[in-house]
Amino acid sequence: MSGNLYVNTETANTTGNILAEKAETLKSKLDAVYSCNEEIKTSFLGSDATKYTNAVDEMKDAMYSLQSTIEKTGVYLQEVSKAYAEARSTNESAING
Repeated sequence: MSGNLYVNTETANTTGNILAEKAETLKSKLDAVYSCNEEIKTSFLGSDATKYTNAVDEMKDAMYSLQSTIEKTGVYLQEVSKAYAEARSTNESAING
């Protein structure tokens, strides 16, 4: 297998679609968590409240970065699948005349 590239376009595309869907779901859930955290800041007061809401806020950038990476990976797999399928089609057309 050394030196060979094998791409299962169907699997790559399906996996890309799944990752894109999961990224969308994760974003929706993160939006809900951080919206709720903002609401908590107005009704849950005191040092424990501040510690909690600050801890949630500290994770915000990291969680959205993870979500973005999942989304980009899904899109990348979809693009790889499409590019490989197009290249294969072009090569088959050239071979078959």
